[in-house]
Amino acid sequence: MIIAIDGPAASGKSTTAIGVAKRLGITYLDTGAMYRAVTFGLIENDIKFEDSSELDNYLKQIKLKLSETKSGVMLKLDGRNISEEIRSSMVTENVSEVSALKNVRHAMVLIQRKIAKKNDCILEGRDIGTVVFPNADFKFFLIADEKVRAKRRQNDLKKMGEVKSIDNVTRDIIKRDYKDSNRKPITNKEIAKRLKISESTVSRIVKNKYIQLPDKLIPLKELLQKKVNKGEEGRDVTPKELRDYISLLISEENSEKPLSDEKIRTLLSTNHLIKVARRTVTKYREVAGIGSSRTRRTD
Repeated sequence: MIIAIDGPAASGKSTTAIGVAKRLGITYLDTGAMYRAVTFGLIENDIKFEDSSELDNYLKQIKLKLSETKSGVMLKLDGRNISEEIRSSMVTENVSEVSALKNVRHAMVLIQRKIAKKNDCILEGRDIGTVVFPNADFKFFLIADEKVRAKRRQNDLKKMGEVKSIDNVTRDIIKRDYKDSNRKPITNKEIAKRLKISESTVSRIVKNKYIQLPDKLIPLKELLQKKVNKGEEGRDVTPKELRDYISLLISEENSEKPLSDEKIRTLLSTNHLIKVARRTVTKYREVAGIGSSRTRRTD
């Protein structure tokens, strides 16, 4: 039997899953903690997230062990108990990026499926009921108010001796939700490569095709966008991703000192490894329907 619990950060997934596991006497597996452990390990070992070769070598050597104790669940990474360290702000700020990496997800999913194959399990984490175990016997999606979730996360941080204002924690929660809901889509080029056809053929196939979502009808080509030009050391992003990153930065700016397009370009480069020209920032800011820094300034 497999029970899958999904939901955003601090929505109560772990507490619920642990309680159900004890009540039913089945194995509990915190998949989110596994991604946090990998994130912690990469940061501690100074491994760059974008270095696929070094990342693959690390994933081959990693040893994760989850075990239940009287005080909760203990997670060991290479024999070291890191149950508290993986809840730090440092890990929280980077776990979405790490969990979106294909090689990391592939490695973790294999481990999760191997464990579930041998035991009746309740598993919790992002995409657990849609990607990892789409045929789970029971599926649940938990939600909670952002303020409630932020308070829970703040309490967790306090236990680790980390003091953070409720406003900052709430902002982190919103950022995490944003990152988790805006993962990198497949592109025309990647589809063409896998199917061994030309990009122009893919474009013709998806032209005038639509997908009916629960709340709207969207053109298929919106999901298969070309990548924005990047610098040699930058990472690929689609036009939609770039618009979303720009919108996120502007939403967090000081309205008395709004960000210029040049400052946004610098932040994209230093914080997100997105290397684009200032004129590209201007173009996609305007596409997003956002005015210039002069029009956004409030006195």
